[in-house]
Amino acid sequence: MSGNYMTGGYSFKNYFIIIFIAYLCVYACMYILFPNMIPAGWIVQMQMIFSVYAIFSFALYNKINIASILVLVFCGHMILSAILRSYFEVEMGNPFGINPVDSYNYNQEAKETAQVSFLQTGQFIEDNMGFGMDDWGMAFISRLCYVIFDKQESALVCLSFFNTIAVTLSVLGIYKLGRFFFSREYAKYVMTLWAIFPFSVYLSVNFLKENFFVLFIIYSFYYMYKFFYTKSIVSLLLMSLFISSTLFFRNIIFVMLILSVIVMLMMKTGMRNNIRIILVFSAIIGVISLNLFLKYISGFGLDFFYEVATYRGGDSVGAGSMYALSSVMSFFGPLPRIIGIPLRNEYLFGMINFFKIAISLFYVYGLYRIVKKDVKEYYPMICFLLSGVAMLIISNTSFDIRYQYTHLPFVYIISMYGFYNWKNVKYRWLINTCYLFLMGAMTYFYNLTDVA
Repeated sequence: MSGNYMTGGYSFKNYFIIIFIAYLCVYACMYILFPNMIPAGWIVQMQMIFSVYAIFSFALYNKINIASILVLVFCGHMILSAILRSYFEVEMGNPFGINPVDSYNYNQEAKETAQVSFLQTGQFIEDNMGFGMDDWGMAFISRLCYVIFDKQESALVCLSFFNTIAVTLSVLGIYKLGRFFFSREYAKYVMTLWAIFPFSVYLSVNFLKENFFVLFIIYSFYYMYKFFYTKSIVSLLLMSLFISSTLFFRNIIFVMLILSVIVMLMMKTGMRNNIRIILVFSAIIGVISLNLFLKYISGFGLDFFYEVATYRGGDSVGAGSMYALSSVMSFFGPLPRIIGIPLRNEYLFGMINFFKIAISLFYVYGLYRIVKKDVKEYYPMICFLLSGVAMLIISNTSFDIRYQYTHLPFVYIISMYGFYNWKNVKYRWLINTCYLFLMGAMTYFYNLTDVA
């Protein structure tokens, strides 16, 4: 792909600027119309810091080499984590932020497992903490922090350091994965989108596990494609290792990755002409297999997760429109929270949520064009995404960025493919404009649910 390529009258960098201006306009309108519903002042300040970081990164990263980008990502992530934790400690009186239920559980788990041997940790977690195998990964990482440092403050800094390493490596991984599909410049756009996503900073501070297992997902796909192209045994072994590691973070992901491997293997056999048909059923088969797998591993089926998700989503959307909204948001969401109650975690990463919505037009078009043109190289990735979409809809978690976070690297890759091929669409400028106005209106009315 040519770096000078223009679509719809603008380059990808210019499109980012347009979206940022649209974001500022939507936020300004909401703040002016509903001054009593503006988030707490420190949250607005953190939003501004994240926005400046995103603009600076996008302007700079395409002009410097990969090694320099990784250094800046590491330093920027550590600094932002320190700033956010200081806000949490000063404004919330705790280092984990707003409503940190999971964070307290993981922190307590780390403290207690630090007192037992490494080999006893897994059994100790099951017997005393009530957590399953898909919490072992984070337990061992956080345990290590408390083994190295006795004091909580030092252990949390250590955990932020480990998170930052995971994020930096995942940024490198998404670039290397993108190079299977794009030119160097477009692969750097993909890695930049991933690098500036502020949710990774929130995860680092909030003692959550997503940064680590997303790293394993990205490298599972990287070595999956590397094995496909090179037939290297080392790549096969590393792919197997990374896929297996997801069992210790979220067992759902393990099933989705296995389905993607099956699709990849089909591409290497005479069954490649039937992949499109199998993709249609992959989400269905994946959900059925997942239900059985979850009952075997944890004793809970999808009905349990559905009940939990319905409870979580109940204050945001009405029960009657739940499935329709979940279906739309699984592709185009989640919508950003801008106004409402003074304290809400979603405010912190609203800007990038808005940008994710804006590029989802190209994501959906990219999916359509890949299937229409039968670009089989993307099919393992699409299998993973379709399985994830099915899970988001069934569990009603499309409005929670935490459950979409595992899909975003691949959403960005397919969005870039869609953006590059957008030149084939008639009236593309009109479609872009109408889409942005529609998403802006949906964001506006979605935020009115708190006003009412």
